[in-house]
Amino acid sequence: MSSSSNTRDPVVMVLAVLAGLFILMLFGCGVALAVFIRVTYDKDLGKPAPGTGKIPPPIVVSPNRVEEDRIRELERRRLEQDRQHAAEQLRRAQEQNRADAQMRRENEQQLADERKLTEEEEQRRLLRIAVLGDPAVPGSTGRFGEPLATAPAAVELPTPPAPLPPLAYAEEAVQAGERLGWTNIGSRESKFIDRAPPGGVLVGAIVFKSSRFGTTVAGIQPIYQRQDQYVAGGICGTSTSDTAFSLAEAGEAVSGFRFRSGLVVDVIALTFAPLEGLQLNIDDERQGERLGSPDRDLPKVWSGDSKLIVGIYGTYENNTNVRSLGMLYADQVTAGELGPPLQPLRTFSSANGKFTVEAKLVKINDDGTVSLEREDGSRVSAPIASLSEEDQKYIESQR
Repeated sequence: MSSSSNTRDPVVMVLAVLAGLFILMLFGCGVALAVFIRVTYDKDLGKPAPGTGKIPPPIVVSPNRVEEDRIRELERRRLEQDRQHAAEQLRRAQEQNRADAQMRRENEQQLADERKLTEEEEQRRLLRIAVLGDPAVPGSTGRFGEPLATAPAAVELPTPPAPLPPLAYAEEAVQAGERLGWTNIGSRESKFIDRAPPGGVLVGAIVFKSSRFGTTVAGIQPIYQRQDQYVAGGICGTSTSDTAFSLAEAGEAVSGFRFRSGLVVDVIALTFAPLEGLQLNIDDERQGERLGSPDRDLPKVWSGDSKLIVGIYGTYENNTNVRSLGMLYADQVTAGELGPPLQPLRTFSSANGKFTVEAKLVKINDDGTVSLEREDGSRVSAPIASLSEEDQKYIESQR
């Protein structure tokens, strides 16, 4: 037992010494490594910056860093405000340019409209002179001559369903609308023009049919209304026994017409609109009966654009067919005074009973005479004192 214990003691001591040496060696290696790292770091700090050959200055934290940051932020905001202001100025300039361009377009359009209106007014003036004469020249008549004399209605007309208000329009306010159909006037053609009685408006028409070229229009007799009476105009064209007519309903008047024609007028359809105040409401316009060919379409249209129609004019081939048609309209209408009814036809006799005339009283003249109009439209004058006592009493009642 004693010899075994003595043998282990030197071994333990040797192992203890070796362990201590190993620990010292590790410590020394750690110290050497730390020294190496420190030396290497110091050398890097002393090297020049890449590409410059200069040693950069040491980084120093400014004590005014907060103030510099604030200044930089203010500068950034100022630049952003300048950018926004420049963008706003550009936007306003672009808007102004667009507004200026729009104003130029509107001014150009206004000038074009004014030129067109002036041209249209000049065309209306020339047409008015050609058809009716120049209102600035007393007694002037147009190419279509004097209005036709009134004639008895070719058909028995009913009583107007409702009276129209009293209307008035000056002679210079009457204008001519476009004439449709065969507008060339040759040697075989005659012209016609027919006018409403004072204060009257067109409310219908009687058409005389022809069998030439199928069923076509030989003649037209306009029907006017003055307050509560129908008044037949002259026969425009050729009268025949084959007739048809179209009349406005209560409170209506003619607003225009639809039409088909070739060498002659094939068919006419009047259009009607309610009279509201002093003009027609064409929003409620309706088409009347077809007068003429029953199976032809109506491609041509003329409208008075709410104006009151106060006459017709056109051309017809001698003893055959109507070839063209236009309408007369009142450009300005005023409310008239309620006048006396139109005079009916009656027989006037001379005081001695030797002479008679079937006529209607037109006017009582200041010179002691009266103007009478025969059924055919011709007029005569007669001294009141030369008429029968009954006629003198009738004339006195009409004063």
